[in-house]
Amino acid sequence: TGDPYTPLAALTPDPGCPGDYDSNTEYEAGDTVSDNGVVYACTGAVQFCNLYAPDLKGVGGSYWTATASCD
Repeated sequence: TGDPYTPLAALTPDPGCPGDYDSNTEYEAGDTVSDNGVVYACTGAVQFCNLYAPDLKGVGGSYWTATASCD
């Protein structure tokens, strides 16, 4: 965990999910969001966490790190 390229199957399950990513929210370093059953933490430059949604394949993967899976 902690590596933006960690396979999703290797993520630690988390019983709850944080709120979904919202492009109108101002995120800070360490903030967590969920997207499609994956928990992401803002680990990049904060201004980019606010601009790019978390995903592992796009630009957002540079600023958000997958940390857990959730239901």
